[in-house]
Amino acid sequence: MRAIAAYEAGKGSQAEIAKFYGVNISTFQRWLQRYRQTGRAAPLPRGHNPPALDETQTLALSRLVQERPDATLEQLRERLGVGCSIVTIHNTLKRLGYRVKKTLRASEQERADVKERREIWFSEQCYLDINRLVFVDESGAKTNMTRLRGRALGGARLLDSAPHGHWCATTMIASIRIDGASACMAVEGATDRDVFRE
Repeated sequence: MRAIAAYEAGKGSQAEIAKFYGVNISTFQRWLQRYRQTGRAAPLPRGHNPPALDETQTLALSRLVQERPDATLEQLRERLGVGCSIVTIHNTLKRLGYRVKKTLRASEQERADVKERREIWFSEQCYLDINRLVFVDESGAKTNMTRLRGRALGGARLLDSAPHGHWCATTMIASIRIDGASACMAVEGATDRDVFRE
């Protein structure tokens, strides 16, 4: 290190050398002490804490996730039978490449008759005229979506407003074609069979 070499060559006092190289005097003194003790000025490599789960436990954790992918971290820790923290389980899974994700699909898709009909549908899609396709889109809003809580300084009230009376829902339904929406309607309440018959 140039600062120590300059000091050892007698080019100035510790304070002068530290100031010239733009370091704190106590930092330079630590460098100098380390150099005299070990022959090197660079800090020793930091120790690496071993992972809380050993290799066997890590493999067991991975197997548990494969057996039950939607288990909670708490459930995984209990089934693993180790006394580590939830954070350790989370970090180990992250290190193994696991991410939190899940896509739900209708369980009926696993039935043989439904599978057959789906395969036919997928195979025939390429023959469809997209200009004849109409998609039905549904969305809704509820007056009880108003947030019931907020923040205010101690001793002060937080006031807001919402429609008076019973909570109600409004459903919006629109038919959408490749050239845009072609028809839309709004109904009070949720969508049911009678609404679709209209």
